[in-house]
Amino acid sequence: MRWSLALVALALVAIVPSAGGDPQQGMHLRLISETETTITLGWDPVPGAIGYRFQSAVSAPKWSHTWDATRTAVRFARADWYRVEAIAVLDVGSWPEPPPPTAAVAVAPSGNDSTCVRGDLAKPCATFRRAYEIAHCGDLVHVADGSYARQDLQGPDKSCSGGYVVFKGSRAAVVDEIKTAECCGRAVNGPDWIELNGFTLRNRLNGWGQADNWRVIGIDGGSFDINGPANWLLSGNDWGPCSSNTAPTCNGQNFAGGVSNLVIDGDTFHDFTITPGSGAHWECLFITGARGANVIRNSRFWNCETYGIYFSSFHSDHRYSTGSWTVENNWFGRTCCFGSSPRSSAINLGGSSPGEPVQNVLIRFNSFAPGQTLVREGGPTGSNLRAVGNIFGASGCVADVSYFYNLFRGGTCGQSGLTISEMPYVNGSDGAAMDYHLRSGSPAERYVAPTSSDYALAIDIDRQSRSSPRDAGSDELLP
Repeated sequence: MRWSLALVALALVAIVPSAGGDPQQGMHLRLISETETTITLGWDPVPGAIGYRFQSAVSAPKWSHTWDATRTAVRFARADWYRVEAIAVLDVGSWPEPPPPTAAVAVAPSGNDSTCVRGDLAKPCATFRRAYEIAHCGDLVHVADGSYARQDLQGPDKSCSGGYVVFKGSRAAVVDEIKTAECCGRAVNGPDWIELNGFTLRNRLNGWGQADNWRVIGIDGGSFDINGPANWLLSGNDWGPCSSNTAPTCNGQNFAGGVSNLVIDGDTFHDFTITPGSGAHWECLFITGARGANVIRNSRFWNCETYGIYFSSFHSDHRYSTGSWTVENNWFGRTCCFGSSPRSSAINLGGSSPGEPVQNVLIRFNSFAPGQTLVREGGPTGSNLRAVGNIFGASGCVADVSYFYNLFRGGTCGQSGLTISEMPYVNGSDGAAMDYHLRSGSPAERYVAPTSSDYALAIDIDRQSRSSPRDAGSDELLP
């Protein structure tokens, strides 16, 4: 959904807050100009933001919204206070601006774990692990600019029960890798209640063991391997580019296995490529099993070799019958190059025995590039696989998927499907230039009539409200 905003107090739309936790007071608003009736505030671009939303004492509790992630100013009607929030990044700015939070602990490339002290930023730690050990629940840990070797965040947790230890740095703070355990699964304890925010991760984030209750926000990263933990939020991150056999390899593709309550919201996955002639198998996101409910939403995938998302049965100890996956409001671009070029394999729903068949996956209200669709390439037949309200770029039908109210270019599948001759997007590019918002007057508008639970998605990719009958795809046009 797109909203052209001139005067915020005159254009108000109720939308839900940015997903996952409370926004952090990280944006700094500045006065640009003012008149007797208006005030214009500006801010610096927020890395990872997919848009901004606005509120004032006049408009509260409602918010207005813009999809334009490049926007750096807004004009308000006069009020006592004003608020700007970066969508998907959990950063917020207020005017008048409250005092910034004070870091309690610091880490720096020149730090010393033997002498670092909580409350004295002039005595930074050298490692994230030591900073976590001396931090209190709810503390902000300042990550100084510079280069860091692999950080082993291992050991017992703090049982903070909501008070995250926040490691926050700029893009100029470059960490090689982060690891929470020496191996995968839930066999060992791990640190809980940690937030990683804003810095650069050159290679991989390994979330292994019982490292529960993490938030990863606004990171410019290589890849992640989340194997076993519960209650993770990934929001506003950028993953890639990574190559299978040549630099940068990122130490592997993105992986999620045996997880519970993993929410990926507003992330970008791109340029996971196979080195020619290597015979490697690569994709933007590899999934095996689930221990609880998990969600991938409001995210973008492009230039993924071989799949955008691969639901695999590779690991026999990662079962799909113990949980579920919902894939909603995403954009799926180009897939390519494992044996042919290009491919149509945005989401593969099976392959690689001996594990349990893929099951309990709901794919709803996503927008696919021309030529992109669901596939099954090997593996046992799945069950309880549903595709609802999507716009597919090709018509290949997967036999064990139940299709309802989808649009297909060049054919149709399942019940109430509709064939379209062209993609109804603002920009149908299958790469970084993609813009899968709907063009006005497209057949996707008000196409999805049912209101039962699979169809009852409350918001679109811009976090604006949907109304029944809903538009197919990730975008809900304003009436």
